[in-house]
Amino acid sequence: MKAVQIHSYSKKLEAYINDVPIPRINKHQVLIKTNVAGVDPHLILAITGKVRVFDHYEFPLTLGNELSGVVESVGEAVTDFKKGDRVYALMPLDTMGAFAEYVVADANIVAKMPKHLTFEEGAAIPLSALTVVQAFDVLNVKPGAKLFIPGGTGGFGQIAIPFAKSKKLFVAVSVVVNQLVL
Repeated sequence: MKAVQIHSYSKKLEAYINDVPIPRINKHQVLIKTNVAGVDPHLILAITGKVRVFDHYEFPLTLGNELSGVVESVGEAVTDFKKGDRVYALMPLDTMGAFAEYVVADANIVAKMPKHLTFEEGAAIPLSALTVVQAFDVLNVKPGAKLFIPGGTGGFGQIAIPFAKSKKLFVAVSVVVNQLVL
């Protein structure tokens, strides 16, 4: 299979498409045939080594944090997924691996993708959703509280707004229209 990898940290932002074996799963994992992998700012930090203080990568490193795809096979202890399920996942930031034709992931970090989402939309959700959940944990907001979400039409805002409404919060947002901030 093909995988996009780096062999060391580099300020040149170089990555290579390499042939690697299809990974094997253990009893708690799923093998996913990747349809779409998301691109996010963490990739530049990983390639250049700016995150090496807390992410200690082993090289070669297959890049990519978030993906959508179809379950190819499941480990014997996995009961929530079956071959053919449409899923998305956020790979652990310390190992990554989404930029590959096949990805192995622990079943507990994989979710079934809603039927109305395309694979492109699904691959854009996991990191933004995690950021939303973490932000709400830090804010410790209570029902009825007021919350301002800047850039409400971006990836974060599109998840944060309905999440905030589900928590019974009053939400105000800013949006960009024709390059003007309102």
